[in-house]
Amino acid sequence: MAFTYDLTTNRGKIRLAVGDTIDRTSVDLSLTDAEIDHSLTISSDLNQASMYACEFLIAKTRHWIDQNQKGVGSSASQKLSNLLELYKLLKERAAQTQMTCFFGGISDSRRDTINSDSDFSQPNFKLGQDDNPSATASDDDDND
Repeated sequence: MAFTYDLTTNRGKIRLAVGDTIDRTSVDLSLTDAEIDHSLTISSDLNQASMYACEFLIAKTRHWIDQNQKGVGSSASQKLSNLLELYKLLKERAAQTQMTCFFGGISDSRRDTINSDSDFSQPNFKLGQDDNPSATASDDDDND
């Protein structure tokens, strides 16, 4: 099981984001390079890939149990709780990077070209089609 930590690579950036910076693959506590590469295959976005890598770590730690021997303990439930908090943070970060604004429409010149093209199928409705052509501006002034 390979473990590399190099911050110039996306793999290293994901390891940093999930706190997996010490090689503990021999005891199944770290993600392997293949697992991180798989998260990058799922999503090329580093925030989303980090979220998936954190999911992989959570899946690995769910079966751990708390241990205490001669006053020295290891709290697996605390580690899992910390990973779940980290997952929530990474999920929020991934959601923020996915938000984009799009303002659709066409340019005025493209609209004029379409409107002047007799071959173009015109829509069944248009802006102002319900306006009353017999109403004048002077009629509006009289109602005030």
